Amino acid sequence: MLLYAKIIRISFKKIAISIIGFSLLASCGKNRNNNSNLNDVNKSTLDQTDDIEATVEKTYIDNDIYGSRANDSVTNASEGVSKTQHAITINGKRIKYTATAGHLVTVDPDSSMPNAKMFYIAYTLNQQNKEKRPVTFIYNGGPGSSAVWLLLGSFSPIRIKTSMPDYTPPAPYTIEENPDSLLDKTDLIFINPVGTGYSVAISPAKNKDFWGVDPDANSITAFIKRYLTLNNRWNSPKFLMGESYGTPRSAVTSYILHQNGIDLNGITLISSILDYSKFGNTEGLFPSLAANAWYHVLSSGESKLSLENFVKNAIRFSNDKYGPYLTDWRTSYYEFNRLVFHNPNYYLKYRLEKLLNEVSSYQELIENLATGYPDEYELSVKLTDLINNLTPMDLKLVQKASKFIGIKPEAIQAQTTLVFKKTPLLDMTDYFLNNLLADKGRVISIYDGRSTGLNTGIARNIRDFLSKDPAVVNVQGAYTAAWNHYLNNELKYYSRSNFQSMNSLVGDNWNYSHIDPTGRQRGGNSENTGGLYTAGDLAATMSLNPDLIVFQASGYYDTITPFYQSELDIKAMDMDPALQKNITIEKYPSGHMIYLDSKSRTAMKEDLSNFYNKALNNTNAMKRILILQNKTMKSLSNNKIN
Repeated sequence: MLLYAKIIRISFKKIAISIIGFSLLASCGKNRNNNSNLNDVNKSTLDQTDDIEATVEKTYIDNDIYGSRANDSVTNASEGVSKTQHAITINGKRIKYTATAGHLVTVDPDSSMPNAKMFYIAYTLNQQNKEKRPVTFIYNGGPGSSAVWLLLGSFSPIRIKTSMPDYTPPAPYTIEENPDSLLDKTDLIFINPVGTGYSVAISPAKNKDFWGVDPDANSITAFIKRYLTLNNRWNSPKFLMGESYGTPRSAVTSYILHQNGIDLNGITLISSILDYSKFGNTEGLFPSLAANAWYHVLSSGESKLSLENFVKNAIRFSNDKYGPYLTDWRTSYYEFNRLVFHNPNYYLKYRLEKLLNEVSSYQELIENLATGYPDEYELSVKLTDLINNLTPMDLKLVQKASKFIGIKPEAIQAQTTLVFKKTPLLDMTDYFLNNLLADKGRVISIYDGRSTGLNTGIARNIRDFLSKDPAVVNVQGAYTAAWNHYLNNELKYYSRSNFQSMNSLVGDNWNYSHIDPTGRQRGGNSENTGGLYTAGDLAATMSLNPDLIVFQASGYYDTITPFYQSELDIKAMDMDPALQKNITIEKYPSGHMIYLDSKSRTAMKEDLSNFYNKALNNTNAMKRILILQNKTMKSLSNNKIN
């Protein structure tokens, strides 16, 4: 799923930690009491024995202990699974399928020794042609999130019924057949990376050995290879689907798969973040802020427009005026701030620290430097040039921006107001979330701006971000209870271990270092690395596999991975422009977890159905095959003549 904890946009390390996901805080469901609503799922699946082959199903009890700490591992390399039979109706057609819950063992690519047990849930069509039937490997993000969110909410054969964007009341909850399931198009394999779910390293490896951009992608690749071998699926069409951090995971994994001789047919990116250096970028963020203000009827002037047209105007304004101004201002500010507070010259740094305690303004600071030694004078000239560029935003521009995003003009102008020894309001996201509905005592979610929660009394001071974000709060209880019930009672899988739906230890210890296909480092845990960049991996994969198509889906109300920034990242990829036609970009009136909105999920299912049809009937590939066949026939004819 998604993003996590402290949302701070200045430090890359903190930014990286933030791109994680919702937290299911409960353990693996040792309370197995039934309630009528949860058991309703049987009426559409297990109880319809006339449609399903007779099977004796009994609970698989897994007695191994799966630790989720950095140094944890197991020694048992078995692949125990539970298999259950079900059926679902999609588009009027009854489909029989097998659900498999359990572990696959991956191996080190060099030694071929077992290195991890990875927990997965697979939904596979019964009596299928495996060479024509697609298989899709699915995961959430984090880092540190299990696949529960996509499994229970998006395109699996079942879904949890929630009240999103409003709060979902406490139990009893309802699990129901999912008419928007993609099972009519593809088999679905939900993967839990090491440290999530019941996935764990096998000794002598440790969990932390997999907690990094490149080792994680290698691990997912190893899982896919093992699954293809175990289930005789090497010749099946292959797809990836990832959400949030799952999108950089897909980008990196796609290239590693290619290196391993596995070329994909398609990739679905949900709420993508392929360039961390653009996190909080004004041009990319502003349209999402505007969309949220539009939803809460707090934009003015153009509020009667449709969401789509209103957002188009917001994009135009952000691109033409507001964004470029802020970008230029911040560029000057960052250089000014570096020279004043982090000057690389040891003497100047000492001199500046002394002067900053003696003067009361930057102008006074510059005047003192101008009368000093030559290097001080030179610095004063640079600072003068920079400070001349650091003027407050024009009032007309401020007022126009205010009409789009519903925030007071003075707060917007504060972004470009230089105050002595104080950091300006460089990123408006936190301010926006907390102040858009301040007069009503409410805060909106960073994941889905439609969701609101109380921001008064003790609620204002709750420290854990995920414990109070409205979109998280509105579904967390439903997801926790539903998953525990479904895993134990429907999938017949029971473990003594705690199911890690969201493991914060993974995010806290994640290594963002990444070597891209050109050999360049494109990420790291230091602020000096520029942020994780994986769009290059996707561009490289698409360049080497010109038949690979990509589907990018975003929610208008998502301000953690804004829809327009995702689009900018994709359009900026360094590849042949002709390959852009292989990318489909769609937006939906929903948040980060697009599928939690029923209408958006249905619309996205239709779009994905077309996407799979396109991938499996790739005209470019067919043309090349025909050309090759013609060349072969001509060659054979010539040989016969000769």
